[in-house]
Amino acid sequence: RELPNPEWCATAERNNDPRKCHNAYVSFEPGVAIGCTYKPDRRACTLDWSTETRCPAHKFLSRMYDVRTLSPPEWCNTADARRKDATRCNSAYATTSPGEYGVC
Repeated sequence: RELPNPEWCATAERNNDPRKCHNAYVSFEPGVAIGCTYKPDRRACTLDWSTETRCPAHKFLSRMYDVRTLSPPEWCNTADARRKDATRCNSAYATTSPGEYGVC
């Protein structure tokens, strides 16, 4: 919902890609985020109310760094240091598309 053109969990792309679905969330109001979950029996990406978080994702992510903004852009497992050091790995995330990310 924070995208320039707000979306819900169920988009054609996320309905066909469980990984993209699980990396998305919906924010109804400042301070509330609800994760998306893939329902294979329905081939649908839906809200998972059990994941409701009362901390905005951007505050959580602000303590981390996005490996896609590095020069050149990386993925979580690109750097040897992140592969060998759990602390370094856990301090990073990768933006997969606007409003979607995966924690390393």
